[in-house]
Amino acid sequence: MLTQDSEVDPSVLTQAPIPDSGSSRGRGGNYNHSEDIQLCWSWIAITFDPRVGIDQSKGTYWNRIAQHYHENKTFVSDRNATSLEKRWNSIQKECIRFQECVEKIERLRPSGVPHTEYINLAQQSYDKTKGFPYLHCWMEVRHTEKFQTIYEGMKHTQGKRERKSTTPMQQAQEDDRAPSKRPPGRKHSKEKQSKSGEDEYATQFATFIQMKAEEHQKRGERWKAEKELEERKLLWDQEQKIMFCNMSDMDENQRAYIQAMRQQIVMAKKALVKAAGEAPQVNRAVEGTLRKPNLERGIRQSNEAIYLLYSLNNFHRI
Repeated sequence: MLTQDSEVDPSVLTQAPIPDSGSSRGRGGNYNHSEDIQLCWSWIAITFDPRVGIDQSKGTYWNRIAQHYHENKTFVSDRNATSLEKRWNSIQKECIRFQECVEKIERLRPSGVPHTEYINLAQQSYDKTKGFPYLHCWMEVRHTEKFQTIYEGMKHTQGKRERKSTTPMQQAQEDDRAPSKRPPGRKHSKEKQSKSGEDEYATQFATFIQMKAEEHQKRGERWKAEKELEERKLLWDQEQKIMFCNMSDMDENQRAYIQAMRQQIVMAKKALVKAAGEAPQVNRAVEGTLRKPNLERGIRQSNEAIYLLYSLNNFHRI
């Protein structure tokens, strides 16, 4: 059997004149080469469209083929769905017959005949005088899964068809609408699209939750950093008030307290400078452990000193 990879040189092929199906006369005249090719393309496109699948009546099926045919044609044509269906039935019937001739030649493997000549021999086997008039159509559909399914089904049931007096044309029409090896139906396609949409929504929702969590974490880190900066600024302001307050109006005990607070501030500053000089590479976790208690203790002591200063100021105003 000629495979899809088999190269067929059109220059070595001969084709008989294209006949018209008798039923299509009176509706635009005989079909030409371009019309046949577009009909094959439209049949392939609609047959394998998963959005349509097998969930359609015969009339709907051929109306869609006719719609695709007229939307994609590059020539003038007024063929209706009925005319296209009858034309396709003639093409399919003869293409199936020609496929049998091709396989017969391939089984014989005639000596001294190149593989590229097999199709010309098959045309002679089809009709010694006229040849095969639908070669251009067969070249388009021969490797499609649906055409192969119809052809194999007709070979398998050929004996039964003869006993029941079923014509090849009738069998081809039945197989053309058979669900075997057809694309998924509309329901299956919609379910698949729905599931795909749900999966996409779940992925987007998970991404959104992750983004919100990261945003919350960053916001918490910013708040923590801003709070620590505010506390340091408060400590600095309080230290400045303690270090530079006026003690002239204080008694001996009050001055002693303020001097002790100043001494603690000076010692803390010296310790920080010394620690920074001895361990410049200390990690932030250790640094935070060392500074946090000092910071909190310093703020508490500074608050006590500020309260003392505030009380003294109010006392002297009385």
